[in-house]
Order: sequence, then structure tokens, then C-alpha cells
Amino acid sequence: MGEPSSALRSLKSILRGELHRRRWTMENLERRTGLSHVTVSNALNEKSANIPSERTINLLADALKLDRAELLKIHQEALRLNKQSTRASPDANPSGSGGHGNRGGTSVDRDATVRSVARSGYREQVARIAPPRLVGRDAELEEIREFCILKESPEVYMYWRAPAWSGKSALLAWFVLHPPPGVRVVSFFVTARFASQNDRVAFADVVMEQLANLLLEPIPKYLSEATRDAHLFRMLAEAAEICQQRGERLVLVVDGLDEDRGATGPQGHSIAALLPARPPAGMRLVVSGRPNPPIPSDVPDEHPLRDPHVQRPLAVAGAAQVVRADMERELDRLLEGSPYEQDLLGLLTAALGGLSAEDLAELSGRTARQVIRHLGTVAGRSFTTRAGRWANVSSNVYILGHEELQDTAIEEFGDRRLEGYRQRLHAWADSYGQRGWPPETPEYLQHGYFRMLTATRDVPRIVACGTSRARHDRMRDITGGDTAALTEITAAQDALFDLPDPDLKDLGRLAVHRYSLVDNNSHIPPQLPAVLTMLGQPTRAEALARTNPKRIEALAGLLGALTSTGDYERAETLADSLTWDPTSLARADVVEALAKAGDYDRAESIAGKIAKPFEKAKALAGVARALAQTGQQQRASSVANLAEEATHSIPEPFEKIQEIIEVARVLARNGEHERASSLVEIARKIGGLGDPLLITWARVKIIGAIAHLGDYDRAENIARSISDDEDMRSRALGEVAEGVAQAGDYDRATAIARSVIYKDLCAQALGDVAMAAAHAGEFATAQATADTITHPAVRAQALVEIARMLIHNDQVAEASSLARLAEEVARSAPDYDVQARTLAAVARAAAQTGDHSTARALADLAEPIARQIGGTTSRARALFMVTTVLADIGEYDKAETIAHSIPYSEVTDDYPKEWALTAVAVALTQAGDYDRAEAIVRSITFPLVASRMLAKLAGALARAGEHKRAAALADEAEEHARSIPNRTLRMEALAEMAETLAQSGEYERAASLAGQAAITARSITHSGRPESLAQIAAAKALARTGGYSQAEAIARSIIEPFDIRVRALAAVAGALAQAGDQVRASLLVSIAGADVRSIIDPDERERFLHPVAAALARTGEYGQAEAMARTITWSSRRVRALIDVADQADPAVARKILVTLLRDDDWSESLTTLVRVDPGAVSAIAEEFTALLV
Repeated sequence: MGEPSSALRSLKSILRGELHRRRWTMENLERRTGLSHVTVSNALNEKSANIPSERTINLLADALKLDRAELLKIHQEALRLNKQSTRASPDANPSGSGGHGNRGGTSVDRDATVRSVARSGYREQVARIAPPRLVGRDAELEEIREFCILKESPEVYMYWRAPAWSGKSALLAWFVLHPPPGVRVVSFFVTARFASQNDRVAFADVVMEQLANLLLEPIPKYLSEATRDAHLFRMLAEAAEICQQRGERLVLVVDGLDEDRGATGPQGHSIAALLPARPPAGMRLVVSGRPNPPIPSDVPDEHPLRDPHVQRPLAVAGAAQVVRADMERELDRLLEGSPYEQDLLGLLTAALGGLSAEDLAELSGRTARQVIRHLGTVAGRSFTTRAGRWANVSSNVYILGHEELQDTAIEEFGDRRLEGYRQRLHAWADSYGQRGWPPETPEYLQHGYFRMLTATRDVPRIVACGTSRARHDRMRDITGGDTAALTEITAAQDALFDLPDPDLKDLGRLAVHRYSLVDNNSHIPPQLPAVLTMLGQPTRAEALARTNPKRIEALAGLLGALTSTGDYERAETLADSLTWDPTSLARADVVEALAKAGDYDRAESIAGKIAKPFEKAKALAGVARALAQTGQQQRASSVANLAEEATHSIPEPFEKIQEIIEVARVLARNGEHERASSLVEIARKIGGLGDPLLITWARVKIIGAIAHLGDYDRAENIARSISDDEDMRSRALGEVAEGVAQAGDYDRATAIARSVIYKDLCAQALGDVAMAAAHAGEFATAQATADTITHPAVRAQALVEIARMLIHNDQVAEASSLARLAEEVARSAPDYDVQARTLAAVARAAAQTGDHSTARALADLAEPIARQIGGTTSRARALFMVTTVLADIGEYDKAETIAHSIPYSEVTDDYPKEWALTAVAVALTQAGDYDRAEAIVRSITFPLVASRMLAKLAGALARAGEHKRAAALADEAEEHARSIPNRTLRMEALAEMAETLAQSGEYERAASLAGQAAITARSITHSGRPESLAQIAAAKALARTGGYSQAEAIARSIIEPFDIRVRALAAVAGALAQAGDQVRASLLVSIAGADVRSIIDPDERERFLHPVAAALARTGEYGQAEAMARTITWSSRRVRALIDVADQADPAVARKILVTLLRDDDWSESLTTLVRVDPGAVSAIAEEFTALLV
């Protein structure tokens, strides 16, 4: 970017001096001008060469009471000096160079240093298309130039249409190389002769390469079908905005829409449909194509391409006809030439992509020099050269000179002869594939060859490429990412999907390879989009937020940042898209993200509307915490009061303690120690009641609160005194480290954090220390601490928070650097959670097919990975999955050992440790070891959990014929259930016991327990969620035991919450269907369906489709059930609903559903269903997985 000129430094010095004289903060100035933080910061930063716009100068002058005319005079001088500097620079890119070099002109609010900036070579490719001289096209060329530079125009598209050989490509190529001043051109020439340049993937890749060069940023990595379009649209918008800010215009030129092969494929995804209907920031488009084929069907009716006013007929150029005659004459000569000449032509025709001289020499048995000499003389006009696909490959490649020549050659050779040439290409590819795709593999075999396979629908070879790890590794070495490999896998899935009966084994193998490559977005901190917005990159930020696993939180943070930077229009548009949020807990995350981004008013407003006490308290505490961190003590105290009030209504003790402690911590940070201490005492009393887990869990939270109140020695001593549970001890020490860090003693806090044994909890504690230092403005300490964190995801989160605080401190350049580093670090982080769960899911499926050896190997791989998972809840669930696999295959000792090591989950009603122990006990029961099974379950002492587990074991014993022993355990389980003081929880325990015993055939006892649960259900007047959930359990138990009328009455009696009513009706309908009462079941499903259809809001309605779809499937209405499940847009819900439908359906319907599920990101969820439909596919998946991990 260079150094600021003297005039620019003077301008900024005046502005900053007046700001200091008035003793205003940056926030004052932002509020008075309505300008964003980034704009004001750049306008006043004397070290930055960014020149503010005239509008910015006017607004700042008015706010600071400065002379507009004087400031504008200096501003004009700064612009003049900048232009002189730009012209003098040897690297400057003149306006209108097509955007293929470094940017020139006035700099904009972007980073001065960007790593790995893309360099596009596409301009050189266009130069090969353009004629040496453009003859007879002055009028058309002038019309295009006028269209591009005209300030106001009713059209934003210009669509040239003419038959083949009219000179369309020559005209547009010439324009791309010679644009008028002030026009930046990005182009793509669709070429059917070149299989790698004739579909929307190629279009997006080539255009993004040019845009990345224009934006001075790297080409996006790890692109998938879901993210490629988003990145393209984001980059188009940013490039257009930058051009507009510099007084230029971005023009996108696309030649040859008629040659788009994607438009005619089975999936029907065209390049034309990617072209923006409403181009951003003054952007215009110039496109060309033949009158036929017509505009693709996936282009919307209202798209400008369909407007007759934008279409221009192009007369046939005389020069083009001369070239045509010459080319056709030479092609005829080649078709009738020597065997060698025919070979060259046949190979190039069959390849459907560029072959280099070296490629043709290897295929024909000649030297590269002979090939070059021959193609350059005998057939010079029939062929043209293009640059290689990848920048690090220097060889030019040959293709036929026109699409019509390609069509003629295909027709003349015929299918039989072309197949012979393809076989030679296949043999050539096999020779490299068998050697593991070595570094010397020709470019064509890594790119063009696969496009030829897809064009000829060679599915076995397509799948072979998509499942070759060595091939993917080589592509990563060349491109620096996995985008090319992911593109091949997606194309292979598409090819299989288009078959009448897709092979589930191949789809499963492709899913494994896709999983192995897609792991890059999982750890992008959801706060990063907000930071990028504050750094002036809102479009990119939104694209990143929409692909973030924590999408709601990321978008909410983005919304807050947009509001705090003054981008109200974009903020309101985004706010509208957040209204579909499916759960109150997610709304609490939205509120906290908004508050952290500075949008306190919106955050508090949304929090106040949350109905459920726990989520409301959580949301309000998040707002109060954000206010306290920014020094707004009075408002923080007021909001904390509201949060405290909400905690009074929380019925569940775990949740109540959690939020009371959170409010106490906020109050302590806000200086209100007396109030905070009283809340801690309340939490301590609640934590002293109930089961041991509650007592232990509450102890950890209270230790943290003591530290935040300033009693660090006491807190640390108590934490270190925990000797019976290392996980709880580690978590308590982490809480203490955070409290000490917030008091400013970073050395001691770091020492405490480092004493935590578990690596993930140690990393989290260090992250808390780093963030606390950043909040205190100790940025050197914060970054030094962050740099010592070995867990990439935690480090990335800490770096983003440091960057956020740097922005608030007006250190924009440093923040920008850290934001980039955070993204790089996050993308390097493996997703241990997904890895472990996927391994365990495949292992379980292998076990279900009887392949215990593979199951054992995969489980052994999954366990150490699971132990590296950061979140306690996720780690517990992954270890639970591993335990159940080992128990299923008879590894009881190891399974029990792992089960005992499972940490207590933060989601305290999951009880993964207890469920894991019960799974081991059930497996032992099935193996006949009843004593050991009973001993394991009796070790569980929590009444609520013990009743469930004992009942489950009683059912297993009953199925094993041990009825006397089963009855004794059932008695004990019932005794545990009756000892539960909370009426709602007691009813739920009785109902679950009834359902468990009914499944085991103990109908008489089950009916008795279900009746007792029903009596309790009818006595409950409070209609909260816990009570209603328990009523569902009672209804299901009654239905299982034949009490259909009572079950239906309970389900119908539930009015609110609405989702509980729908689930209850669906559950009873399912039980009726299983019992054979299809008429009654269908009636209840109809009622549930009518309830769902009555919901006006489509996003709200979608929440209830899953249980209704599952119930429909149980009544045998598979078609309706599948159709309903497929309307669910939330991916994980849709997958779960489709799995439930497939589980009920016959194998043919289930197979059809599995074809789509195996293409989903959550494909491993469907493996249990796959075992039933195609166990061989499970074996193939397990084998592929094992091979990848070796």
C-alpha cells in the first residue's frame, strides 16, 4: 500500500488533533457521524495510506466543527499525490487492465499485507483466443465500451447472440484485453472442447482466481458444492464494491453460454444460473451465446438474461468465415492423413481436454519436439494452445481450434474409434495410478482426464478416482488444498446418483473419503465473522458465518457487529433471517453474541422475550457480562438483576445453580461483591441437596465463583483438595485460573492453568487467561499466552477475542493480522469429536454385521481420539459410543474401564457414564454373566438414573429368561423411582420403566407402572416443558402396554408447549401402528399433521415435521413420510427424520433413502439402517476407513 503522502498525513493530523482537543472518544465520533468504527479509525490513522472518501471528510468536518472547504482542498491534494505515486510505481496496474495484475488507484480499507495472494494467469489464456487484429467490429466494440462506462443504464446485462463461426469469442476476447479506462474486467470463456472449462465449477474456479487477484487475497481453500457459490458471490460483491469506491466499474464477461455442459447434464446446474440477477455495486455483465440451445431452465424467469431488451444480434464477421474455411480444410486433411496425424487428432478429440506435447509424445511413441513441429506446421490452424490449468505447470496444452471442429471430428471418428483412443488414455492413466500418482503425473491426468470420465459417464473409473487417497494427496500438493479432490468426490456421487440403482458400497466409500477431507470449517470461531465485519469485510464475514457449524451464534455476532459499525441496512436484512431460530437455547446464544458485538439494545430486547427461565437467565447474564466487560456498570447491574429474577423460576437444580453462579460472577466483575457472595451462598445450599453428582458439580461452580470474588487462595486450595475425580479437579482449577487472570495476576493464573492435567482443559484455561489479559488491554501478555496454547481450536478462539479487543483499542492493523492467523490456526485443527464419533459409528455398524475384528480395530482407534475432545459433554458422548461398541463385541473389561473413565457431562441429564455402564451390563446379561451385570448397575447410586438402569437390566434379564431375578431388579428400580421427591421426575422415571419392561414382554408389571405414571400425570397442573415431557413418557408407556385410550387422552390434553403435544400424538400413533391399529394410528397422525400445518411461520412449522413423518412411516405411509421428511431444511433434523422413515420402510424404500443419506455430511448416522439394507456396504465402508487410517 505504501506510505501516506504528506497531504494525507496533514489531513489526518488535523482530524485527530481536533478529536483530542475536544476530548472525545472514537465512539463519540462514530455516533455523531454515523460512520463505522473501521471507517473512522482509518480516517484518523496517520500511519495508514488509506484515503477517506469525500463523504467521510464532510461528515467528520461537520462533527468536529472544522472548515469543510479547507479539508477538501487537502483531500484533493492527497488524491493527486496518490495518483502520481501509482503511475510512478513499476508494479502499478493501470486502470482497465482487466484486473489481472496488482491493484492501482486509491487504496481502500483493506489489509496492506495479505499472505499467499492469488496470481491469475487467465489473461494469457484470453490472449490466445483473441485475434492478432480485430477487423470489422468497431461499432460493436464501441457499443460494449459505452455500455460499460455509462453511469446510468436501464440494463445491467448485454447479451450478444449469434450462430457458430460469427466471431463472438474474438470480439469479447479483444474487449477483455483492451477495456476502456475505469473498467475492471473479469472473464470466462466457456469451451466445450476443453472438458475442464465448460461447467459452473470451472467458471467459479477461474473467476474466483481473478477476483482473488483483484482483492489481494488467497483463493478460498476447501471449497465444496455448498460453499463454492457462496465464496464466488462474496468475492464478486467485494470486488464490485472496491471498484466502485475507486471510481471504477467491475465488468464480468462470459463467452459461450451455449457451450456450458453443466446446463444439459442430469443435475441441470448451469453457469447462467450463477450470474447475479441484481449485480452488486454498479457491476455489469457482457455475455454471449448462440440462439440455440435456449437459456437453461434453472435460470429464473425474472433473470435479466431472459429480458429481450438486453439481447443484441451479432452479424457474422467475414474474417471469422475465412478462419472457418481454413480450419475445416486442415481438419479434412488430418482426417485423411497418415496414421500418426490421425492419432494426434483422435487423442485430442477423445481427451476432451488439453494435452501437452509431452503427453502426446508419451501416448504416440514420438518425441515432444516431433509433436510440436507437426502440430505447428501441418495442422497449425486446426489446433490452438492454452496455458496449463495450474500455475505451477509450465507446459502449454493443445485443443481443437473451435467447438464445431470438435463436433465434426467426433462425428467422423465414430464411437468405436474414439473408444479405442479412450482406452489408450485409460491405460496411460492406469500406469500412473498404479504408481500412486507420482509427482511427475501429467496435469491432464489430474484434471482433464476426470472431466472426460464424467462427460462419457464412465462410473467405475470416476469412483476409482474419487476413492484414491494417493490421487487426493497429489492434488493437494499441487493446489495447496483439497478443493479439487472434493470436487471429484462430489462429481462421483452425482454420477452414482444418476444411475437407476446406485451402488451403496461405492457411495459409502466416497462418503468416507469426503469425510477425510472435509474437516476445515469445524473449528472456525463463531466470533470471527463479527471481527471481520469490524475490519471492513462484511460480505466475506457473512459467507464465513453461514458455513460455520455454530451458524446461529456466528450470524448473531455478525448482526451485532453490523449494527455497531453503522451498517443498518445489511443488519436489518440479516436480522430478518434469524427469526427462524429453532430453540430458546439458541436464542440465548444469539443474545450473547449480539451483546459481545456491542448491540446491547437488540440483545436485551430479545432476551426479555425468552419464555423459558433457564434460557432467559443465561441470555440476560450474557448481556450483563458484556456490559460489565466494557465498563457500563450501571446498566450491567440492572440487567444482572433481571437475570437473577429469572433464576428464581428455574425448576431444574443443575440449571438453577449454573445460572445463579453466572450472575454472581458478573456481579463480582462489576464490583458488587456483597450481592455476588449472597448468590454463591444460595447456590451452595442448593448444591448440598440431591444426588452426589449435583453436589460435585455444584462444588466446581462455587469454587470458580469464590475465585471471581477475590478469595484466590481459598479457591485454589479447595480445587486442589479434590482427589477423587481428576476431571472435576481440572475443571475447578480452570475456573480458578480464569478468576485470578481477571484480577490481573497473569503469572499465577498461567501457573494454575498449566497444572491442569487434562490437555484440553489446560488449553481452555490458558485461553481464558489470554482473553482476560486482552480485556484488560494487556495485549502482549494475551498474545504471548495464546501462542503457548497447543490446542488449535482453543488458540484460534483466543486469537479472535484478542483481535476484537484490539479493534476496540483502535489497533486495526494488528487485529487484522491476528484475525487472519486465527483462521489459519482454526483450519489446521482436526475435529476430534467428529473423528471419534464417526469411527465409533462405523465400528458399531461393523459389529452389527459380525465383523468383530474390524469393529475392535476401529474402536481402538476411536478411544484415544475421543479423549482429546475439548468439550466435556462431547468427550463423554464419544467415549460412550466407544464403550457400547466394545461391549457389543465382548470386550467387557475394556468397555467397563472406559465407562468408569467417562467424565460427567455438562449436559447433566444425559448421564453418559451411567448409560455406558448399563450398556456393558446388558451385554454381560446377554452373555450370561448375570452377577457381574447386576454388580455394575448396582454401583449407580443416583435414584433417577438408578431406576432407569435397573429397569433396563431387568428387561434384559427377562429376555434372557431370568424372570425371578428380573422381578427383583424391577422391584428395586421401582423403589428408586418412588424415592424421587420431584413429582415430575418421579412420573418420568415410572413411565420409562414401564416402557422398558413392556419392550421386554413384562406387560402386566409395565401396565401397572404406566397406570401409576398416568395418575401422576393427571395430577400435574403446571404445563411447563419438564412436566409435558414426562407426560409424553407416560403416554408412550400406556400405549406400549395396551392403554391406548388413556395414552390418547394424555396426548390430547397437552396444549402447550406445542411441540410436546405433536410429539405425544405422534408417539401414541406409532405405538398404535405397532399394535396393528392402523385406523386409530392414522387418525392421530392426521391430528398431529393438522396441528403442524396450522402453523403460519414456515420455519416454526418445520420444527414439528420430524415426529409426524416418523409416525406416518409407522402407519405404512412411506411415500408421504419420506416426502415430509425431505421438506425439512435443517440438515441434522432432515437426516434423523429420513433415518426414522427408512427404519420403518421396506428395503426398497430404505435403499432409495440411503442413497441420499450417504451423500450428507451426517452420513454416519445412517449406518445402522444400512446394516439392514446392505451389510456388504457397511463392510466396504469399514474396510475403506481402516485403509485410510493405516
